[in-house]
Amino acid sequence: MRYFRLILLLLILGLVACDQNDDPPPTQLRIVTPVPTDAQVEYLQSTITALQATNQVLMSDVATLQVVAQQLETIEAHTPAPTISPTATLTPLPSPTIPPSNFPTPRIELVTTVEQLFEGGRMVWFRESRTVWVLVGDQIDPEVGQWLCFEDTFIEGDTESLPTFEPSPDTTTQSTRLDVQPQQPIRGFGKIWRDNPEVRSQLGWALTPEIEHSARREYLAGGQLIDDVYEPAPGEWRIGSFYNETLLLYEDALDSACPTGTWRLRR
Repeated sequence: MRYFRLILLLLILGLVACDQNDDPPPTQLRIVTPVPTDAQVEYLQSTITALQATNQVLMSDVATLQVVAQQLETIEAHTPAPTISPTATLTPLPSPTIPPSNFPTPRIELVTTVEQLFEGGRMVWFRESRTVWVLVGDQIDPEVGQWLCFEDTFIEGDTESLPTFEPSPDTTTQSTRLDVQPQQPIRGFGKIWRDNPEVRSQLGWALTPEIEHSARREYLAGGQLIDDVYEPAPGEWRIGSFYNETLLLYEDALDSACPTGTWRLRR
């Protein structure tokens, strides 16, 4: 019995020891605080000093503005309000509206044209009037010269071109324009070119095919104002070219259905 009690006591002590060994070890937290470097400490101190100086300047400005505001309030309190005499008249401000002039304003329109370049000038056809403006260049300067006008009498079914007027394969041109090829004009342009030897001689060969496009056409009236009365005179036409150019045409007479005159090219 004595030995039994001793064995039982040893078993109990063993169980208690096992229970103590199974507990997990206590968790330990370690907080590491970084130590700033000397350069960081110096930078922070300089920043704080600069902010303190800026704050002092701002406080000084605020104090100055408060003094100015008080002075303005004192001035307004002692300044009498302006009085307007009931018999006084106010001078009206000038009107910004410009009075209309009797001189005609430019007329601008969008028209359908056909344009073709020639060695010595160009032709321009207008759909709405069925007229052809022939621009013949000067022998010295091909970009200025005589402006002629013809009615377009070509109708569908007429002869468009003639083999006898075809240039030979070895025909060359002295034109400085790029990508051009001497050729016979056709249809309405060709009819005028063939029926008028002087025009054909002055223009030479066509250099490009006919090109139809929409053009900006502007008419600037000529004349002058005398005692605010308009005295008309021949005006100026400006036609937008397909080749990023402007044709300037100066008419010889007023109100002509087929005007003529002189012309020049503006690039």
